[in-house]
Amino acid sequence: MYHQTGLSKREGREIHADSSSSVSVKYCNVEDGQTGVGNIDSDPCFADKNNGDYHLKSQAGRWEPAGQSWVIDAATSHCIDAGNPGCPLGSEPIDVNNLRINMGAYGGTAIASKTPANWRSLANLTNDWIVDANDLKVFVNYWLKNGECIPADLNRNEKVDFSDFTAFAEDWRW
Repeated sequence: MYHQTGLSKREGREIHADSSSSVSVKYCNVEDGQTGVGNIDSDPCFADKNNGDYHLKSQAGRWEPAGQSWVIDAATSHCIDAGNPGCPLGSEPIDVNNLRINMGAYGGTAIASKTPANWRSLANLTNDWIVDANDLKVFVNYWLKNGECIPADLNRNEKVDFSDFTAFAEDWRW
């Protein structure tokens, strides 16, 4: 189960909206899937969920609270570098491999799990591990939009323009 804190599990689904409300879910890991840009359905690879450690496993390193140190795992969570590409990294460890904010409780923090080399493309807007026409469709839907955390704002300057398209094109078919 990938149950996210704060979401209620009703009718066998993690996210439920009754007929009088709507829910927009983007860049989340949801068990059994959820429509929305960048959503995934993958084992989050928590370090030790049975003991309350929800750090994401990483072959590049994850924070181990008991030992107050970074440890290397045999596997890497697909939630690493899978957050909204238009959102700032916050306090995540500065690293040439860290292109996007992590999903999960520690995304954007100084103890966010580290990103392995060549892990994910910034322009992979759909989180399907390839930059293709599906990502271009998402990019075009945000063309010339302004604001914070716009998925196609690849340079994170709060507007989607030709500089973002240049970054997108460099990763085409990555």
